[in-house]
Amino acid sequence: MGLLMACKKAKCRGLALLKRTLACAALFLALVVLIPSSASAAEEGVFERYETMPFQPGTLVIPMDAGQKDVLSAFGFVHSLLRNGTAVQRIITPPDLWLVTEARPDGANFSGGPFVISEPNSTAINAVHALFPDVTVDATKETFVSTRVYSILGPTKVLLIKPWSEYSRHGRTELLLDSLRIPYAIRTTLEIDLRPDTMLDYDLIIDDDVGWDGTMSAKTTSMMRTAAFGGKNIIYTDKAMKDSAIAFPKMVTVVPGSLGAFDCRFVPHEESPAQYSGPENISIRSSTNHIDPWIIRRPVSAKVRVLIDCEDYGGDYRIMAAYFAYGKGSVEMLAYHPEDQSGLSYILTSVFYGNRFIQAPPAPVKAMMPPAPDGSGMPLPAALPPPPPPPPPPPGLPVATAIPAQYLFAGFAGIIMADRLRSRVRPKIALRQKHVVSA
Repeated sequence: MGLLMACKKAKCRGLALLKRTLACAALFLALVVLIPSSASAAEEGVFERYETMPFQPGTLVIPMDAGQKDVLSAFGFVHSLLRNGTAVQRIITPPDLWLVTEARPDGANFSGGPFVISEPNSTAINAVHALFPDVTVDATKETFVSTRVYSILGPTKVLLIKPWSEYSRHGRTELLLDSLRIPYAIRTTLEIDLRPDTMLDYDLIIDDDVGWDGTMSAKTTSMMRTAAFGGKNIIYTDKAMKDSAIAFPKMVTVVPGSLGAFDCRFVPHEESPAQYSGPENISIRSSTNHIDPWIIRRPVSAKVRVLIDCEDYGGDYRIMAAYFAYGKGSVEMLAYHPEDQSGLSYILTSVFYGNRFIQAPPAPVKAMMPPAPDGSGMPLPAALPPPPPPPPPPPGLPVATAIPAQYLFAGFAGIIMADRLRSRVRPKIALRQKHVVSA
């Protein structure tokens, strides 16, 4: 009889434990549904965040508009400075930046994403400038503040991927890199297939025409997505854009194009890949390396930013350059080669490469304390105050985002352990004392 009662009690405790565990599991599943997925949010892509920084008189300025004598060499100049350990920032435009400088004492607008150096080392800068004598360098005469400062951590490490069977026939992005004195590594498609994780060692990955010709392995395709998701930038050129359609489907459609020059239009964006100052309407030649140049066909995903839109491409709408964010990185498609261009089209098409050549991962945004007023007595802008805390939840409702998952699992373990401990401890029963009453 005692054994039967013990079994019944154990069964009740087991049912109670099971019910409590199921209830906690249901709560956990509800929280998983309520908490947004970080992976899906990252796939949407977020472009650079910018800092607000003050700059004192004497800050060096490298113009990237009509005030720059050699726009393309300026990219090589900046990359060399970064390799020397010089800290460089870029002011993202539009809007244009108004500066009073030694070369422009009356003040002028700077466009195209000028570079600035707040703490110049004259010895290091003069040594690099000797290699790029035609690059224009200016200096500010007054304090200025920008809310669109893009800080560059260091020199971009460039990986150039070439097809094994056609190593020297197509693409030739190395010609532009060599002219800018920017170091790079070359790997063949076969070498990358054997070691796809090699791509993770670089900041910029260029899949140069012809690339894999749209026949990448699943392992290489997965690693390309991983690289972009983690913050790498990827460029596909000309026929290698077929690889982008494999690695990142439903973003763009690439089709064979036509040989010739076409009327195109530059589409500005307030992001670093689109920094350019010059005529928006320009004639661009398709690739002449082979008889089947590839281009991007409309429509494209709404997440894609179009850079060069050709409205009269053989009587149809075609896109010659576009990009999109993916995770912390980005993907860009360029349906041309600078070597096929001349004049303004050479500058425009090369600038898009140059914007990537000097785009190592940006520094994290820092909260800026209110600086001292400048000489005119006007205080410089400070960081925005932190947002107010959220209101408390209604009584009886759980806060979905306030309980991390690891604590939930710890709670499950605690409940189970507590029940086990209680099952091994005999409850103490208070005994009534007998009082003897004398007659």
